[in-house]
Amino acid sequence: MDGNSNALASLTIKKGTIRLGNRLQVYEVLDVAGGSLDLNHQSLVLKSGPVQTARVAERKGALVNATNVTVERYIAGTYPRRWRVLTAPV
Repeated sequence: MDGNSNALASLTIKKGTIRLGNRLQVYEVLDVAGGSLDLNHQSLVLKSGPVQTARVAERKGALVNATNVTVERYIAGTYPRRWRVLTAPV
């Protein structure tokens, strides 16, 4: 994490508007259950590690100005190295 980031385990918004001022890293759950999350063109990173991967709960509120969102996926190292194909379920 750099000096211009905020890190949270989880973020739940039930009403009102939250507007980001700088980069946000979420490690468990992003839940916009109501109200709105204005990313203000800032970076949102959903983190992944060996124990848990961040997720977005069912969104019932608004997500605004989400122009820079990164979803990470942790892949355990194996020996020997092998090719991996990552796809999104459709």
